[in-house]
Amino acid sequence: MKRVSSILFLFILGFAAIFVSCSKSDDDSSSDSSTVLGKIDADFSVKETEILTKENLVGNMICDAYKAYAVSKGQQVDLALSNGGALRCAAKRPDSLYKAGNFTENMLKELLAFDMTLKVVEMTGKELISTLERGVSELPKRAYWFVNVSKEVKVVVNINKPAQIVDNTNKTITSEGQRIVSLKINNVPVDSAKVYKVAIHNYIADGGDNFIAFLKIPATKKVDLGDYRESMRFYLKSAASIKPVIEQRITINN
Repeated sequence: MKRVSSILFLFILGFAAIFVSCSKSDDDSSSDSSTVLGKIDADFSVKETEILTKENLVGNMICDAYKAYAVSKGQQVDLALSNGGALRCAAKRPDSLYKAGNFTENMLKELLAFDMTLKVVEMTGKELISTLERGVSELPKRAYWFVNVSKEVKVVVNINKPAQIVDNTNKTITSEGQRIVSLKINNVPVDSAKVYKVAIHNYIADGGDNFIAFLKIPATKKVDLGDYRESMRFYLKSAASIKPVIEQRITINN
């Protein structure tokens, strides 16, 4: 009888230890989600009218973070791109607005809600122009594939010119588009034959949202840097505060 009682006592003790361990893990996770990653000195919105049709604060910030992080990993990156559809907020967030101030891990996972990685892709200037043509193809309408650019880039768009047309079934471009009338990196016009290194998340880098140009680029020219959220964690820690601004990276002419 004593032997049975001892075994029962050990079983209960073991179960209690497991319960305490699981509870502690949950508490740690909750604490981690409220960890302050850094400070952002500007309100920014993820309303579709802001992020799917024009240059915007959050798009600029994300692209700059992508590039800075890729460079910190030893990559010689020329520019970074992202798309408006990759940005999110919780339904409960008033006016889809992130207020200036401390930016937490929980807010980061809310903003960058998809499980994606950051890639550095080698592509020609011609392929880069094609990518941007895709990004502006629906203007002035909203599109999840509207492209944001890092601070090295200046793009001039004329939405009265023909837009790129994609055959979604065959994943081909039937008409390349003529809306990108000027594209410069560090004030130098993009050379269609030159190779550029672009930091971008894997969804687009692998041809998502019908970014057809990326489908033609072999995997050997794509370097995966892991979780794309690490770029914002790194970027926020790199300065006392971050202040995204609108600086005419993308000029849209009617």
